[in-house]
Amino acid sequence: MDRWPALFSERQLSAEFSRIATKDLLESFLDGLDALVPSLLELYKAGVSSSRRLRLRGVLQCLQKEDTNQNRTAALLGLPCYLSEDSTDIIRMCDAHGENLDVIMKGMQVGLLIGHEGTLQDAFPLEVFNVAVVAEEKIILHKLGDIPTGFAMLMAAIYCLNL
Repeated sequence: MDRWPALFSERQLSAEFSRIATKDLLESFLDGLDALVPSLLELYKAGVSSSRRLRLRGVLQCLQKEDTNQNRTAALLGLPCYLSEDSTDIIRMCDAHGENLDVIMKGMQVGLLIGHEGTLQDAFPLEVFNVAVVAEEKIILHKLGDIPTGFAMLMAAIYCLNL
């Protein structure tokens, strides 16, 4: 945090991204994501039906058709599952009543910490209460409203801070 004292709020990071890229961060990220969500979800459904990607079943079962934000979250969190990649270096889940944050963030150079209550449905948290951006094992931005916003802020941090 000492190296980047002025970029630790959502507003400041968005402003810095807009200054550098001359685009609105959230608008361009969410518009691009919204264009890809239907195709990604169809791809995930095909993967589940062919029994190649069973971990995606839990993500798809949690979807409610009319909830745009939930569809965005499923598309983002389902991608590592579909690609059979281990996402724990970048995305970590934290139960409200679970482990110490220092333990959870250990070894995390850059990524998202998703705080949830209740049980995890495979890779999909049902009740998210906090999303935080982590850099060099420290939370640099927290209390983000949802997972898609967290991903946008993570991408902005990587871009603006040259991580």
